[in-house]
Amino acid sequence: MRRYGPLNERQVEVLRWVADGSPGGVWEDFSYKRTAYALAERGLVVVERRRSFWHATVTDDGRYYLEHGTYRSEKARDPGRRARATPSKPVAGSSSAAARTIDAASLLAEVEAAGGVIRIPVPEASVRGAYRRAISAAITKSLVPDGYGLRHTGRDRGDLVIRLVRLVDEPERPTPLLQVPVPTDLDVCHPVVRALREAQDLLDVSDEAKSRALMIIQAIADECDRRGYEIGLPNDDDLSFEIAVGVDRFAFSMVEEFERREAVDPKKLAAAKYGWQRVPSTMQDVRSGRLQLRMRDGYRSVSWADRQRWSLEQKLPVMFAEVARRAADHAEERRRREDERTRRHRAWEEAVPRAKQAYIDELNRRRLREQVTRSADAAAIRDYCTRLEAVAGSHDDLGQAERIRAWAEWARREADRIDPVNDLDQLAYVTPGDVRPADFAEFMPRGMSAYNPPD
Repeated sequence: MRRYGPLNERQVEVLRWVADGSPGGVWEDFSYKRTAYALAERGLVVVERRRSFWHATVTDDGRYYLEHGTYRSEKARDPGRRARATPSKPVAGSSSAAARTIDAASLLAEVEAAGGVIRIPVPEASVRGAYRRAISAAITKSLVPDGYGLRHTGRDRGDLVIRLVRLVDEPERPTPLLQVPVPTDLDVCHPVVRALREAQDLLDVSDEAKSRALMIIQAIADECDRRGYEIGLPNDDDLSFEIAVGVDRFAFSMVEEFERREAVDPKKLAAAKYGWQRVPSTMQDVRSGRLQLRMRDGYRSVSWADRQRWSLEQKLPVMFAEVARRAADHAEERRRREDERTRRHRAWEEAVPRAKQAYIDELNRRRLREQVTRSADAAAIRDYCTRLEAVAGSHDDLGQAERIRAWAEWARREADRIDPVNDLDQLAYVTPGDVRPADFAEFMPRGMSAYNPPD
């Protein structure tokens, strides 16, 4: 292969992997090293190799290849020479020629002519880069019409879609979060940071990463003081610290991520008798130097960590925004539960007198039905007594007639006894002086107790 021949798919894949920081768990064998050496010959990566250590770093030429899909020319390496050179005419139909003809003015004209949206199906890297540079120039040079914005999707892959949008139609952008300053030393530190520095098992990080982890926690402690939060040590050994916002407590763990890469077994290295003795390497899970901060809040855990495009320090404002949001959510949930408890308690207080009244009404209904029944029975007995007296008056046997009259007389007394109209005190609506929960329990709404209010 020629020195500046185009890279094949495998070489591009390895080059992109190196540019991403060589994350572990990607390759099943060590063949990627041979590819990396080929990339190093082309000046796209730099390979550092020592005993039990192998590391590749992407160069500016390598980044340029990933961005544009071609090698950086001598003119690109020497901007001064490019300025002195006589511009060449673009070659019609070539991607590089098309890229050179794209400028901010022509881009805006193209978008406006297309009705505000243009789509470039999977452009080559050079064309994609030219469009992005034209977009940037149109924005920085204030060429975009007033009241409009230039937006695009497909920055690195896929179709490139460029839109000219009205700003009033776009949702309001959130206010940028204020950065959290991180100290450069620990000469003055919070008691929690001091305890973490002296403890041996509260931070799951290597000795090389511990100082940085402590300074990040110190920055968190300073921001807690500014916001009125409290930071303290947790009760759980698996955690590093906790932040209290009022009655809410959020637990955090600071750990160092692992990555799978080729490394020497420390025991085998220590067992080597000679400094020049070769110790074989194996794929192992080793500490990566990347710090991760994880917030544990029940089943809603969330984490922030060092990545290729940002550091953990840059994510601290996002972390505090999440803490504030969840504290507000918890406060709102407590308020909702308290409102619900108050509503249930008010409903219970309103239901009790209604249930008591329902019991009293039912009590008087029973009394009324009983009085009506007794009154009807008394009237029926008196009618019967009238018939008995008629029978006795027509009977020839004087003894038998006397017995009938005696029975009728007793029956009339019984009618007077059971007739409720003869007991004037009972001819009124009764309201008991003491109504017990057991009396009106059956009249309470479903799910409510007559004995105790709801929790």
